Amino acid sequence: MVIKWTPLAIEQLTNFKKVSKAESHNIKKYIIGLVTFANNLLSNNELGKVIFVLNDIKFRQLLYKKHRIIYYVKKDEIQIVAIIHTSQNLDRAIKILEKFYS
Repeated sequence: MVIKWTPLAIEQLTNFKKVSKAESHNIKKYIIGLVTFANNLLSNNELGKVIFVLNDIKFRQLLYKKHRIIYYVKKDEIQIVAIIHTSQNLDRAIKILEKFYS
C-alpha cells in the first residue's frame, strides 16, 4: 500500500503555506506533522470517517488539528485528494470533489 497525493491536495498545502501568517519554520513543522499523520493510513486505511460516497468510492476524512485530510482507498493506493481547513465549508468542498470524480 502506498499513499499518493493528488495535484489538488498538493496545491492546497502550497496555498496554505503562502497564506499562513505563522512563521515559516512553524508552517514547515505543521505541514511535516500533517504529512506524518496522514502516513498513519498505511497501517489502517479506514481510520477516517466516511463523509460521502460517489461512484462506489468511499471518501473519508481524517482530522489533523485544523485541517481535514480527505482521501479514498483505491486497490493498493491511498489517494489523498484534498486538504481543507476546518473553517471552510465542507459541503462546498464536497461539491468541488464531486466534479473531479463524477
